[in-house]
Amino acid sequence: MSTSTRNLSILLFPNTNEALNDLRAPLGSFLKKAKEQLEIVLAHREDDLAELSDLELKSCLLESSESLSAQIETARDACSNEDILLLDYSSVENLNSIYQWWLRKQSDEAKGLLKITHRAEKAKAKTPWKNRMQALAYNIFTPSSDGDLVNRFLLIQKGRWIELSAKLPSKAKNYPAYKEGLLNANHLLGFQSGQEELEFSSLRPSSGGFIASFIPALIQGLRLKWDWFVRYPLKHYKETDGGAWSRKSPIWRFCFLMLAFLVMLIMPALSFSFGILWDEPDHISYADDVLRYFSTLGENTAVIDDEKRIYFAMRIYGIFFDTFSAFVYHVLSPFGIYETRHLLNALVGAFGMLYAGLLGRQLGGWRAGFLAFLIIFLSPYYFGHSMNNHKDIPFATGYIMAVYYLLLYLKQLPKPRPSTVLFLIVGIASVISIRVGGLLVTAYVGMFTGIFWLIYIYQNSFSKAVKLVPRFFVLVTIIAVASFILGILPWPYALEDPLNNPFVALQSFTNFELLTIYEVFNGERIYMNDVPWNYLPKLILITSPLFALVGWVLSLFLWYKNDGRYKFWSIAVVLFTIIFPVVYAVYKDSTLYNGWRHFLFIYPALAALAALGWDKAMSSPKKWANYAWTGLFGLLCLNIVVWEVRNHPNQYCYFNETVGGYAGAYGKYELDSYGNAMRQGIEWLIEHENLGEDTVKVGVNMTPPTAAYYASKTSDKIRVSWLRDFERMTKPISYAIFAPRTFSPTELLNGSFPPEGTIGTIDVEGKPLLAIVKFENDFMYQGYVQSNSGNYLAAIPFFQKAVDYDPDWEEGLRMLGTCLLNAGRTDEAGEYLLKAVEINPDSYMAWGILGVYYARKNDYNRAVESLVRAVETKVNNSGAYLQLASLYETTNNYYLATPKILTLMGQYLIENNQNERAVKMLNVSKNKDSDYAETYQQLALVYAKLGQGDQMNKANRKYKKLTGRETKVKDEIDKMRQEQEGEES
Repeated sequence: MSTSTRNLSILLFPNTNEALNDLRAPLGSFLKKAKEQLEIVLAHREDDLAELSDLELKSCLLESSESLSAQIETARDACSNEDILLLDYSSVENLNSIYQWWLRKQSDEAKGLLKITHRAEKAKAKTPWKNRMQALAYNIFTPSSDGDLVNRFLLIQKGRWIELSAKLPSKAKNYPAYKEGLLNANHLLGFQSGQEELEFSSLRPSSGGFIASFIPALIQGLRLKWDWFVRYPLKHYKETDGGAWSRKSPIWRFCFLMLAFLVMLIMPALSFSFGILWDEPDHISYADDVLRYFSTLGENTAVIDDEKRIYFAMRIYGIFFDTFSAFVYHVLSPFGIYETRHLLNALVGAFGMLYAGLLGRQLGGWRAGFLAFLIIFLSPYYFGHSMNNHKDIPFATGYIMAVYYLLLYLKQLPKPRPSTVLFLIVGIASVISIRVGGLLVTAYVGMFTGIFWLIYIYQNSFSKAVKLVPRFFVLVTIIAVASFILGILPWPYALEDPLNNPFVALQSFTNFELLTIYEVFNGERIYMNDVPWNYLPKLILITSPLFALVGWVLSLFLWYKNDGRYKFWSIAVVLFTIIFPVVYAVYKDSTLYNGWRHFLFIYPALAALAALGWDKAMSSPKKWANYAWTGLFGLLCLNIVVWEVRNHPNQYCYFNETVGGYAGAYGKYELDSYGNAMRQGIEWLIEHENLGEDTVKVGVNMTPPTAAYYASKTSDKIRVSWLRDFERMTKPISYAIFAPRTFSPTELLNGSFPPEGTIGTIDVEGKPLLAIVKFENDFMYQGYVQSNSGNYLAAIPFFQKAVDYDPDWEEGLRMLGTCLLNAGRTDEAGEYLLKAVEINPDSYMAWGILGVYYARKNDYNRAVESLVRAVETKVNNSGAYLQLASLYETTNNYYLATPKILTLMGQYLIENNQNERAVKMLNVSKNKDSDYAETYQQLALVYAKLGQGDQMNKANRKYKKLTGRETKVKDEIDKMRQEQEGEES
């Protein structure tokens, strides 16, 4: 917009009820001297202009029958010049300062619209507070980012104005709203705009503050969205280069909106089909106690009672989603507690998908956004978890929301919009309110703000950058403090000590060791506190659909022949938010279990990157290539849709074709790690079996609350109980529902599962996800009754019958071998015990009994080998450790003992108050490997118990030297002291 070679039209438009005679004095003063390159167009509704007839004005009479937009555009058409300054009557006093700036302006602005705002250089000229509050309301709901909407004027090219009003016609009811609409239309259509700050001589106060402006701003924002997403795309979708399929076509905005509506409808509706996860009942109980805590203003502290079931671990979670779900259930919901939770879970998951799409749009445009939205919606693993995963999905949604607004924040620096800062705070707070690890996002804000500042120095100067330091410090501080406070507000444990407890929880997450879990990975049953480095990457790759994998490969070509469409600094930020948490988890050797659900929070951003790859491929200059890539993407999506329909509601059991699908993963990876499928098992049993009127006892090896809840909806005669791993036949039950999770890979692959008596299965790709078993005899139960009473001879016939009934049932073989061994029939026992470990090489019980068998045969080497296998298959197998210790001491042969096993033996000896034996074992471990850190931690503990302070301190120092951390011995000493004081009192 060049002012040195073009003339200016000043369009004066009546705002409300300003009188024409009020214009005479300021206009007369302004026009005392002849003005070059200038015309003033006066739009008016009064016929009589006698009082202004001596002024050089161009009259434009407005027709009262026309709409406001039509009146303004009629006045626009009356302007002769390309550059138009749009003012209302009451702003005429600032005309001279604006005109003088325009005369001084010599540079050619490459923008068709320029905002002219007030710069408060003097304290008395600061923007009125009421104006700021009005602007805040519009900043939240519209693209506006100005601090004063009243004292803001537009310098606009006539051609740009005509284009804006043609493509996004205004329905504004007043003049300020029309101006706001022009700015928003310019923003939404992707045009550039500029801004100039001048010091105005007069500032007009706003007629309404935040409250009065809230509804109009909301309505205007909704109207703009409707124009942007629906009216304009449907009208102009073919007008871009390349037609409707072009990445720049507005039709992708419409497709994005339609997909959003579809997702928001489908996901809550489908949520009612999903089952209860294994930890939901505890979270429901905990959430109810959180509500009691707040309803009593903190007097009811049951929620932080360590004596209640696993509350000592749950208190480190914010569980805001659980608490909110409990509130909705008790106050608003017509559904059951689980149905309410799952509906809300699905909505939260849908919003996470929406933000994945918005991130894609931010990185590559609306087509990339639509593709990202579609990719994550059609990702079965993420989709399935979205229905009932009450921790990881709310966390993922908060995380992707925070990442999205972090990008906007960085893009808008050094002056981010208040709405961006607000939503960034909400995003970070929502993450913290689920898991305190969300503090990591606050660190991202500080780090990337610092990087922006360094880049600003490079692009401008150090002196200019220094002036930004106070602003950036305040910004980062506000974001960090506000998000922290908002995040811990629904978290009682944090509120009890806000400056300490959240960070205690953070440390607990870093070293989470609540559960001793074994899961199947790469065909082996592994201890989840010691997973291989590729656990996370591999599971992400084999459980993501092919279109995601192909998209990630294609995204590597984004760096090749870039035409400027992709914002690589933004992609770099997103990549960091994906890669850093994974690398950190691998580096810290974090405890992982239940697949990669704890890292679902990185998948929305991964979906956005995959979308960029497809968007790049579909933008080939060759049409046939575009059609080919589009066809391939469509076929891959169709394949997933068919799979999901066939296997609903077991979407999160998906494995892709790289491992042969679910059928190929069967026996090699965990299949239903969170217990969703158990509902289908109990419903199948009720539907297909005539259970009669008597009480029916059903045993399950996963999520008994699921089976009990859904059984109670049909009958009050069904009693559900949990069947322990490796001891599944100890109870008098009529039916059992078995999931593969507690069976070994060998059992799944050698035909031992499903077991004899199976009357039905829930299948995925022809392989069982659940087996429903009818007990045709009670041989195993009667055998347990006798063996538990010490009547081993009486138990043997029952276990023999059980083995004859199902020769591949490891539990029956093991128990028969155990009873034979205890009855003195040692040689016979070995046959069955060896068969048991052959069928299930992961049976720590069978290996432990086999160790005893070899010890009785005086075959100490094989006894040691068997007991080592017993502790390798169950790391907290205390009985096997104690037996191993006895064997090592008896033979004085520690050749096969590793430092890890020796240290664990020492640990269990300490727990059994056999401290002197523990010292011996730990010193052997130290001699084998002087740098095995855990040995020194246990040595410090045992020396503390023995009162040997010097030795304890020496072990402490060595442990700290090796790990950089203190041992846990202080906590143990404090615990022992408290126990001693309790006994004395």
